[in-house]
Amino acid sequence: METKTKQLTLLRDIFEISSSCSTQTYIWGGLVPDILVGSFLREHGDIDGFTLNLWECEDEMAARYKERGYQVSHVEEVDFLRIEKGEVHAVFNQLAFDGETALWHHAGKEGTVYFPKQWLSNTPQDFYDTKVYISGIEFEYAIKICPQLLHPEWKGRDKDITHGSVKFWTGIEKCGKLTAWQITST
Repeated sequence: METKTKQLTLLRDIFEISSSCSTQTYIWGGLVPDILVGSFLREHGDIDGFTLNLWECEDEMAARYKERGYQVSHVEEVDFLRIEKGEVHAVFNQLAFDGETALWHHAGKEGTVYFPKQWLSNTPQDFYDTKVYISGIEFEYAIKICPQLLHPEWKGRDKDITHGSVKFWTGIEKCGKLTAWQITST
């Protein structure tokens, strides 16, 4: 089974297990452009996600992943859940809501990123007939293109500005001024 097929199976398992545990896992990072465009644009080494109330449902989720043949571990120093089967794996951080604010515990209890809850996709995207919740365009913009909007010391990475043949943004005059979004593929 090729890697992309295994990643799709992993995405399907993430959606189904999260739903069965009455939570949602939002995919963020490198896979989001692919999901938005509707096709794989490049190879991915892992799948990153944050799970609503992970700390409360982690044991139940871990048991359900194990039932499906995944190796499951908790990485204590950054407080995330890692699942792995063969060459595919995913890591999940805690996500919580405080009113209209989302709290993403990126580095456990020591590294929390606050952002508007409305940035998250409230309906799942269809990706190769697989339902996937994503972090949302505004979140991806902030975390990849202009990370200092989330934390003043964070710096953007060149590889995050351009993602293969997909350009995430047009008309950005300066960081902090979110203007029109355009997703195009060439």
